[in-house]
Amino acid sequence: MNLFQDGEFVGHAGLPLSWKIECDAISNKEWRCLAKMIMEYQIKPFSKAEGIPRGGVALGDALNEYATGNPDHPVLVADDVYTTGTSFKDYKKLFIQMNLYINGVYLQGAMLQMELMHYLQCRRKNENFNYRK
Repeated sequence: MNLFQDGEFVGHAGLPLSWKIECDAISNKEWRCLAKMIMEYQIKPFSKAEGIPRGGVALGDALNEYATGNPDHPVLVADDVYTTGTSFKDYKKLFIQMNLYINGVYLQGAMLQMELMHYLQCRRKNENFNYRK
């Protein structure tokens, strides 16, 4: 699988693309190197890194090596490719719609990723999203 691909693609936002970066071609070792590169510029502390499913999860995992674990620090949200910002906007909407900041605690980990995947599936099918309690 090639990292850089030439062809006709449709991005997450539904826009036509004539090329794409296939981040599934990046190895875990390369994700760790990318995280190290990011940390040369990312100077603010963060409690944990949360990767936007599906592509950002590997980058978030690699960035967690640099997380403080301090709940007073913000969560760093990571994604693999930024084209239009639609994935990031969808992720942000999910936090707002689901009121995930409850009593000072963010819903995290597998539960958050399951709900995000459900939200994105509903969006793709043009169905209404309902938080599954």
